[in-house]
Amino acid sequence: MGMVMLALLSMLGLAAFGTGVMEQRMAANARDRIRAFEAAEAGLVACEARLTLYRYANTIPEQSAADLGVSIPLLAEGPRCSITRVQTIMGGSQSLEAAGHEVDSYQVFRLTAVGRGINPNTQVRLQAHVRQRI
Repeated sequence: MGMVMLALLSMLGLAAFGTGVMEQRMAANARDRIRAFEAAEAGLVACEARLTLYRYANTIPEQSAADLGVSIPLLAEGPRCSITRVQTIMGGSQSLEAAGHEVDSYQVFRLTAVGRGINPNTQVRLQAHVRQRI
């Protein structure tokens, strides 16, 4: 009877241990994904700040973390960013100009930032569209 009870308690202890290890892995993965998201977000903000330097180019080469001036410790790789001009919207509506309204022209850019977590396989990609007056 005592041996059966000991075997049952051992099995219960092993199951609890396995559950604890699994929860610890899930928490580490969630933490790594949040870090990758924060890196991508920092890359997107830095990329938007660099947009004014390249506003008349069709495609801007991919910017690395060193190019962006972003430094986040403990990451597999710093954030990367690319800027693509999507569209130019020309103003010049004659009816609006005749009525005394100012009509502006805009360029629309797509900003794409990629952030990685501590694990190089954890990757988050963020995109934003930005409109700038010409």
